[in-house]
Amino acid sequence: SGRCQGLCRFEKGRDHAMEWILHVSSVTNAMRGKALLERHGFTAHVQRAVDAQGNNGCGYSILTSGNVDRAEQILQSAGIRVRGRREAGSHDIPR
Repeated sequence: SGRCQGLCRFEKGRDHAMEWILHVSSVTNAMRGKALLERHGFTAHVQRAVDAQGNNGCGYSILTSGNVDRAEQILQSAGIRVRGRREAGSHDIPR
């Protein structure tokens, strides 16, 4: 209801911050990072890393929205290395 259950940008009639994908090395770091970002007020989802063609790759990703620099800083301060980041596309929506 009042809270966004998915990536809010794709909900009809809502205007939210840009979504980002932060690549991390393991499912453990992805789950830790998701919980950490949520404690800091971010919406976050974990998924297998996906390459530009939509194929599963190595590692895991955290989908989040808002200030990506701040999100990355939070993760790094907790010892979670961000291997890369990119803007999320419609194929990145969690199902």
